[in-house]
Amino acid sequence: ARASLELAEFLAEDQKRRVLIVDAGFGENLLSRQFQVASTPGFLNMLNGTQEQTTSLAVGTGHPQVFFLPGGETSQGVTQLLMSERLHERIAEMKQHYDYVLLTCPSLIEDSASLAFPSVVDCVLVLVVPGTTRLSEAETCRKTLEHCKARKVGLILASR
Repeated sequence: ARASLELAEFLAEDQKRRVLIVDAGFGENLLSRQFQVASTPGFLNMLNGTQEQTTSLAVGTGHPQVFFLPGGETSQGVTQLLMSERLHERIAEMKQHYDYVLLTCPSLIEDSASLAFPSVVDCVLVLVVPGTTRLSEAETCRKTLEHCKARKVGLILASR
């Protein structure tokens, strides 16, 4: 969660751009807790059609150029929503309003819902923490991203 915010602030300040952080770690709500906002309505509500506009759901983060979209909730299956054409439509909509859209999600290894994103985003950034991330996990992640047809993959080396 902290790495997403730091990256967003860097992009906003260095590039003078509007950045949207989307909580795609459904169920965990780590970012909603960090920003002290309700986890719903949010991204899943946009995917299931109960909410329409990103801009009306996004909240400020304390940085004038960085905004946050909570994960939301749905009674439909998350996987079904993530595999729908609506995912592509909503990401395209977000990109019309923000210069960068950061979808934050759990490890591809830990959460199969995260597998929906690599083929629809411009770049996947993998967070590697020295002393915590195992080489075997990094290799599994690399193979998974190849299989998911990720367009571009980058690494972020983070401190503990």
